[in-house]
Amino acid sequence: MNYPIGIDLLSTGNIVVADHNNSRVSIFDSQGNFVRHIGAGQLSGPYYLFVDSDDNILVADCGGRIQVFKADGS
Repeated sequence: MNYPIGIDLLSTGNIVVADHNNSRVSIFDSQGNFVRHIGAGQLSGPYYLFVDSDDNILVADCGGRIQVFKADGS
């Protein structure tokens, strides 16, 4: 990771981190093991994220956008 800045939790206990300088979101299990990246190629410097009650991941990036992802990356 390169400048992790935003963090939240999924209902599963997985950890969601905005990986700002890599322009993606990284997901780790509750033990800290890597699960997947999401948003690579779609984000421009994500700096804030929020997980809602339905486990949607809302990501604000430096491109002035807010994008919504499911935990599986869709």
